[in-house]
Amino acid sequence: MDSEKKKRINYVVCFLILIIVIVLLFLFLLFSGRESDDIKVSWEEKKIGLKCTDSTLLHPALRDYTPKSHTNTIMANFVDDKLSAITLYYVGNYSSSSEAKQAEAYAQADYGLILAKEYGVDTESFSHSFMIDGNIVSLTITAENGDISDRTAPYFLLEQNRSFPKSMDGVKQRYEERNFSCEITN
Repeated sequence: MDSEKKKRINYVVCFLILIIVIVLLFLFLLFSGRESDDIKVSWEEKKIGLKCTDSTLLHPALRDYTPKSHTNTIMANFVDDKLSAITLYYVGNYSSSSEAKQAEAYAQADYGLILAKEYGVDTESFSHSFMIDGNIVSLTITAENGDISDRTAPYFLLEQNRSFPKSMDGVKQRYEERNFSCEITN
């Protein structure tokens, strides 16, 4: 081989080694386990859930039409015994599909009016959805911890003007006082 070919081969080998070193350095930095001030993920937090059910209380937005039967399910999530989110699932069975449609229409209108006029809260404070399937009307309302207060407690079927509980035992006790059946979930 002539010396010119050897030089080219040496350059190519050096270039490939340089590329490999750069890739290895990048991978090392990427997976080196350094901590960031912006995001800290901790698996040491204790997460627990609470599920409470009732079939007697009627949600304030659904008071215009009485269902034949209904179920309220409250799902509350806690991180280190502090309420992080709460969701109400309502499923009502109405006499007919037309009654279910009317109940859903009135509930949608009442939902925003009650929040704004009675509770003084923005209608976007909670995420919510209404659904109809034949005679069945479903309502789902979810709130993050900061959005829940004693004023908005009726939206989660608790009494107004009592401080909203933030611990798992406090939430469980308050729902059981309202004749909900509660169980702890993991």
